[in-house]
Amino acid sequence: VKLASYGIAVTTESSKNLVSYLADVENLNEIPVSKSTSKFGWQDDDFIPFDEAIKFDDESRFKELADSIKMAGSLEMWLELVKKYRANKEHCEPQVYMSASFASVLVSKLNVLPFIVNLWGFTGRGKTVALKMAASIWADPGDGKYITDSYATQNAFEARLDVLNHLPLCLDDMSKVRDKMGGDFTDLVYLLCSGKGKDRSNIDLGINKAKTWSNTILSNMERPLATETMKGGAINRIIDFEMAPGYIFPDGEGNKVVEILNENYGFAGYAFIDIVKKVGIPEIIKLRKGFEQQIKEEAKRQESEKEEKQIIPLSLILTADKLATDYIFRDGIYLDISLMVKNLKDVNEVSEGQRAYDAIFD
Repeated sequence: VKLASYGIAVTTESSKNLVSYLADVENLNEIPVSKSTSKFGWQDDDFIPFDEAIKFDDESRFKELADSIKMAGSLEMWLELVKKYRANKEHCEPQVYMSASFASVLVSKLNVLPFIVNLWGFTGRGKTVALKMAASIWADPGDGKYITDSYATQNAFEARLDVLNHLPLCLDDMSKVRDKMGGDFTDLVYLLCSGKGKDRSNIDLGINKAKTWSNTILSNMERPLATETMKGGAINRIIDFEMAPGYIFPDGEGNKVVEILNENYGFAGYAFIDIVKKVGIPEIIKLRKGFEQQIKEEAKRQESEKEEKQIIPLSLILTADKLATDYIFRDGIYLDISLMVKNLKDVNEVSEGQRAYDAIFD
């Protein structure tokens, strides 16, 4: 009877006859077998939805999201726009976001845990437009399309993360749920970065298949996501990146950027997947380990000790940035390792005991 929603004249009276007819058609014809999946991202060496060998079969439940992940407009126009803001050395925030967005598809391949990149600073400085730029790598960044609102239930987050799988989750304005969570995002951070939803029983008292994902989460708000009272494990999973003073998109440029992004998107993600396949995971692993060593050396120069769980996500972001810069943008503009390392948490900032001790003295 559900077929009636698609324009097929079927009712409760005729549905039995239709089922019988379809069964006869299936038995009389050799219908080819097709592989399908309800998740985007890697399936062995194929990437859904870019590789057509495996079909995405859950459009009905996630229609707006599924329809948004496509290519539209012009790659050249998108590149021209993005390169303009990559060249702005005073504001590397869009490049940080885009590198984290590219890095999402490397998380599972390089066995890295999901993590959050949170851009924070005064309102109205361009955080949302920068997020749209990062989302446009893969999909339509228009309102109500790929980017989701942070004011969602846990079940909604799990369902969305499960279908995105290896594609980044883009959350706009985490401040909306600050009061709802009492200003402490610990539980939400653990949910987003756990890579697995809650186990739930079914009517047969068995366990339903758990929802899983392995990606990056991009968020923004007016202050750091990590708080003084947050558990150390949650803080470790967040890279809070503070905005530089001023506006990323001055003099009304933000509206023009959004207009161009809404019409040109999806090409860079397709190209990046092709790059990952050509370069090969073993080579990318070597690249990431090299950046990990560089981060540790830079931390020593800055006379600070960084958490290992902060170093590894940053090394993945820098790896994705190098691949995108070398093969897509070809402009030689890389993220500043020194600046990125400064935004990582020190060991003392993560330690609950040390933070409690400092708070008492304070």
